[in-house]
Amino acid sequence: MLPLLAADDEAIVDTSRLDTIDWVWAGVILVLAIALSVVARRLAGRIVERAGGRPALGRVLGRVVAAIIVTIGLVSAVGELGLRVGPVLGALGIGGVALAFALQDILSNLVAGIILQLRNQFRIGDQVTTNDFDGTVRDITMRTVVLDTFAGERVVLPSSLVLQSPLVNHTAFDVRRSTVRVGVDYGTDPDVAAEVLRRAVTGVDGVVDAPPVAVWADTFGESSVELAVMFWHASREADEWEVRHRVVVAVHRGLAAADITIPFPQRTVHLPSRDPSTVPTDQGATDG
Repeated sequence: MLPLLAADDEAIVDTSRLDTIDWVWAGVILVLAIALSVVARRLAGRIVERAGGRPALGRVLGRVVAAIIVTIGLVSAVGELGLRVGPVLGALGIGGVALAFALQDILSNLVAGIILQLRNQFRIGDQVTTNDFDGTVRDITMRTVVLDTFAGERVVLPSSLVLQSPLVNHTAFDVRRSTVRVGVDYGTDPDVAAEVLRRAVTGVDGVVDAPPVAVWADTFGESSVELAVMFWHASREADEWEVRHRVVVAVHRGLAAADITIPFPQRTVHLPSRDPSTVPTDQGATDG
C-alpha cells in the first residue's frame, strides 16, 4: 500500500507504523458514529413531531444531523490512524471549489428542499398542481418532491424547480369550490332558471351547506343564456369528480322537471331575396 504524500513529500499517514489496535479503534469509532447517527436521526424526527412540526421536516432534520455525526466520526477515525487532516484539507481546497461548481445543481436542490420544509406550504398527502403535473405528494426528500399523479404515474421533481414555480395546493383547506356551467333557452327567464338550479343542487350528496350554492347568469352564448352553478365540496380530487357527477345529474333532472330546455347549438341563416326582373335571361334564345 502506497503512503499518501503531502506537499513536502512527507507521508500524511504511514501505515507501516500502525498496528491492529489502531485499525480496530478507528473501525469502532466509525461504527459507533454510524449507529449514533441512526439514533439521532430518529430522535430528531420525534422531537420535531412532538413540537408540532411536520413529519417531513423531522426527516430532513434527522438526515442533516446524521450526516454531521457520520462526518465527525469519519474525521475522528482517520485521526486515530494518524492522518494529518490539515494538509489534506489544503490539498482539497482548490479541488473543493471545482467540485462545488460541478455539484451546484445538487446543492441548490438540497437548499431548496430545506426551504420547502421550512415554508410549510404543503405536506405529504396533499394534492397539488405544479409544473403542469397534478398529483398527491408522496414524499419530500432533501433534494426532490415525489408526486403520484391521478393517472397512476410517479413524478420526481427537483426541489429547486418546485420552489421556483407556482404551486396550487388543492387540499390546503377542507372544502373548495367548483363551477358547472349550464345553458338555457333564450326564451327562459334567467331568474327562474337560476332558482330552479339552486334548488336542484342544494342538498345534493357531497355539496356542503355553507357556503351555500350560488347560481349566476354568466354570459350570452350562441344559442343560450349561460349560467354558472357554484358549489362547495370536500377538497380531494376524488370527492370533486363524484360531487360534480351528482350535480350534473341533479341539474339535468331539475331543468327537465321545470320544462326548461337546454338548447342545442343553432345558427339562423338569412338568404337575401332576389328580384325576378334582375335574373339574367338566356342571350341565345330566339322567338319561334
